[in-house]
Amino acid sequence: MPAKKKTTTRRKATTRRKPAAKRATSKPKSKTARAKKSMKCGEVRKSTRAGKKVMKKVCKGGKSKMVHAGDSSMRHNYSDKARKNFKARHKCSTAKAGTARHLACNTLWKKGGSKKTTGKGKRK
Repeated sequence: MPAKKKTTTRRKATTRRKPAAKRATSKPKSKTARAKKSMKCGEVRKSTRAGKKVMKKVCKGGKSKMVHAGDSSMRHNYSDKARKNFKARHKCSTAKAGTARHLACNTLWKKGGSKKTTGKGKRK
C-alpha cells in the first residue's frame, strides 16, 4: 500500500500593510541627514563629520548640500600673522561661494573670528 501524503492548509496572513499615505515616515538614518533636514539654508554648525570643525547648509537652485571644513586635529592659531598666511596660501579672495574653501576663509579665518588658543606655544 502506498503511503498517504499529509495535506496542510495554509492560513491567510492576518496583518495587512497600511497604505503608503498612512505609513509613518522613517527618520533619516545618518547624523548628517538629520542635521541637513533640520538646518536652515546658510546656517553654520559644528560638523557631524569626523575630522572636521564646521559645516554649513548651502542651498542653490532648489537643491541643498552640506559643506564641511576645517581640520579638527589642527590646533588654533588665529593670530593676525597666521590669518594673513592662511588667506594667501588658500587664495581666499578667489573662493567660490558654497565650497569648503569659502567656508573656511569666511567662517574660521575671518577678521575678528575665532580667538581660541591652545596655549601650547606660550613660554613661561
